Amino acid sequence: MPATTGCLLALALAGALPAEAQGTLARVRAENTLRCAAEPRPGFADAEEDGRIIGLTVDLCRAVAIAVIGPAARVEVSLVEAETAFDPLRQAAVDLAFLVPAAVVEHRLGPFLIPGPLVFIDPIAAMVPAASDAQSVSDLAGRTVCLMIGSAGQRALEATLDTTRITVSRLAFGEDVEMLDAYNVGQCEAVVDHATRLARMRRTSGINHLRSRILDPPLALTPVFGFTPVSDGAWAALVSWTLQLLITEGERTSPWRATATPSGDMRLGWLTEVQAAVGTYAAMRDRHLGARSPLGLPAWPNAPWPQGLLPRLLFD
Repeated sequence: MPATTGCLLALALAGALPAEAQGTLARVRAENTLRCAAEPRPGFADAEEDGRIIGLTVDLCRAVAIAVIGPAARVEVSLVEAETAFDPLRQAAVDLAFLVPAAVVEHRLGPFLIPGPLVFIDPIAAMVPAASDAQSVSDLAGRTVCLMIGSAGQRALEATLDTTRITVSRLAFGEDVEMLDAYNVGQCEAVVDHATRLARMRRTSGINHLRSRILDPPLALTPVFGFTPVSDGAWAALVSWTLQLLITEGERTSPWRATATPSGDMRLGWLTEVQAAVGTYAAMRDRHLGARSPLGLPAWPNAPWPQGLLPRLLFD
């Protein structure tokens, strides 16, 4: 098929989306509100003391709302953790949810959600005192490692130990506050958890004013995907297209990408409006999780491929 014909076909298909998405898209526009949800994760989805939700999730939700509604769009963001908090996802009362696959399996959400694009990766890593001579997990052989019992961190550590054939002593906890206290007073020489949690932990240095660093490479990577209700495939496609383009907007653009929109009646300038309101994906990431944030995490792996592991659009 000639390239020009392929582009015209793609644009025709994109223009057909609104007619198919009258369920969710029409309701979102009529209410001028996009409803989003996410699991708690420092820098990604967090609650302030006054209950206000902050983090990358809020900016991503706002970006999609601007894309499909306009700059005056409202967003409602909720945190899902307790079992009952997942009920709105089963009832299609959430338009866009940011979840890890393990949560979908654990809470039996598969029949209710369509998996969409990869929007964030939270590495599982080990953290050690800044003065430690450990440079990688292999250097922890024979040392004591703090962990949350039954956590993803523990599972990643056990898998790594099986691969590297090293032995460590484990100090397990049921409460993260207790684990942090034990690490800060030197009861363990390393602690394992998601990088976002470790980054928050190192800001609480305890009575010893302990300074810490996160070891690289990580033990594992935890992906966060955007999920939409299974009842509306056209809405899922629209959201996926929007988030994909938002994440990869820094890539070299082709004429297809410069002219096409994910929906025939969407404004051609929606991406400019999104960037004016919340910035590029890189700016959002850095503001909430990177060098411009208290967490101070590196951009990798949350940069578009090949610099990071987030997907790129293959329209060129």
